[in-house]
Amino acid sequence: MIGASWEGLVKESTIQQLPLHWRSSYFSSSNQSEVYLVLESPAEEVWVVEIKNSQG
Repeated sequence: MIGASWEGLVKESTIQQLPLHWRSSYFSSSNQSEVYLVLESPAEEVWVVEIKNSQG
């Protein structure tokens, strides 16, 4: 299944590109169909990014 590996690649690639002092965490929906990457800046901005693979 491509979903989990693709989502992992997106998370890791995004985290590697963060500037210094940014924090990252993530959570997924109860059925793990959606993964959210939570990014926190040094200025206390919070960004939530949905990572989802859908096959159309």
